[in-house]
Amino acid sequence: MRALAIVLAVVALVIAAALVALSFAPASLASRAVARASGGALALADAEGSLADGRARIVDAAHRVSVPIAWRLDRTALANGTLRVDLGRGAGDPVRGTLRVTRTTLALDDADITVPAALVGAWLPPPLHLTLGGDLHMTTSALRVGPHGDGTAEVRWTPARAADASAQAIDFGTATATIASSGPALSATLASTGGDTAVSGTLGANERGASIDVTLTPRDATPSPLLRAIASFGAPAPGGGTRFATRYVIRDVAPFLRR
Repeated sequence: MRALAIVLAVVALVIAAALVALSFAPASLASRAVARASGGALALADAEGSLADGRARIVDAAHRVSVPIAWRLDRTALANGTLRVDLGRGAGDPVRGTLRVTRTTLALDDADITVPAALVGAWLPPPLHLTLGGDLHMTTSALRVGPHGDGTAEVRWTPARAADASAQAIDFGTATATIASSGPALSATLASTGGDTAVSGTLGANERGASIDVTLTPRDATPSPLLRAIASFGAPAPGGGTRFATRYVIRDVAPFLRR
C-alpha cells in the first residue's frame, strides 16, 4: 500500500510539473508542431502568451494569408487525460469553439470557424495544388469523430473559386458540404449553386481509408478551360461533366497527409 501511495505521489508531481511547464512555455513552441502536422504548409506567426494560454496567426508557407487564433488549455481536463482547448476570446474571433481530444476521440463543440479558402488550398499536395478563393465557414454544435462518433457540421464556401498557376479558373458559386459522423465513419455530401460549374458528390473516411466520388458539371455549353484541362483525370459523366471517384486504403492515405 505504501508503494502504491509513493507511485501516485510521483505521478501527481509529474502532472503538476507538466502543467507548470505548459503555463510558462512560450506559445511560439507550438509553431513547430503546426509545421510538422501540415507538412510545412502552415505555420504560426506572431505568437504571444504560453502554450496553455496564448494567441497567434496561422499562416501559409508564403505568408500570403493568415488567420488569428487564440487558445486556452483546460488544465483540469488535461490532468484527467483529456486535451481540451477553448478557441477564441470573443464573438469577433474567426476561430471559436471547444476542441477535446482523448486517446480515441476528437470532438468539436459550439464551433464557428471562418478561414480563407487559400489557407486550406496551401495544404493540398503538389499534384492537386490550386489557388482557392473565397472563405470557408464551418459551424457545428457538436461533432465527435472516433469509434462512437456522432454529430454533424456544415461548411459553406463562398465565393467558391479555384485557379491554376496560369490563372485559369473554375467558379462554383456557393459550395456547401454537410459533414456527418456515425460510429467510426465520417462522410460529407457536396453541393453548389451558381457559378459556371456545379459540384456534387460525397467524401468518406473510416478506419480502413478514404473515398472520393465527386462530379464537376459545366453549367454553360462551353466548359471553363480549367475544367477541360482536368477532365482527362476523371471519367465522363452525364451533362458533359467529369466524375472523379477513387478509394484509398490507410497505407495510401498516409503519404497524402504527409504531402
